Amino acid sequence: MICALVDNLLDLHMDGRLVAFQARLVERHLAACPRCAARLASLEKVRRGLRDLAAPVPPADFGAALKAALLDRENRVGAADEPVYESTEPVPAFSLAFSLAAFLLFASGSILGPGLPSQSCSDGATSVCAGNGAAKGE
Repeated sequence: MICALVDNLLDLHMDGRLVAFQARLVERHLAACPRCAARLASLEKVRRGLRDLAAPVPPADFGAALKAALLDRENRVGAADEPVYESTEPVPAFSLAFSLAAFLLFASGSILGPGLPSQSCSDGATSVCAGNGAAKGE
């Protein structure tokens, strides 16, 4: 279990972004666990190898091609003959918010009160509870 936890923290440990007690926990575990220490050494080797790689050089005409593509895209977006997408489907965040509001409304009715007033017993002779002596106070 601790190896899985430390494995998730190794990147943060290498970057020095762990809180002090987390760093101590990882360092203590690395001193006692050769498997995790080897994993850390492997990650550090990969990181060094990536740093040594040369940055890729874009093709000479890349800037001009990018600018032309962006201008073409800008001209096409402003064209009137392209259909405009209008969604009639609800936004997922609003659906979630309305579902939560409906649930809270339902829960508050069952938690805060007996329900609708028509569901409670009344003192009238036609009451649902008329046959119940406890409802009349007898």
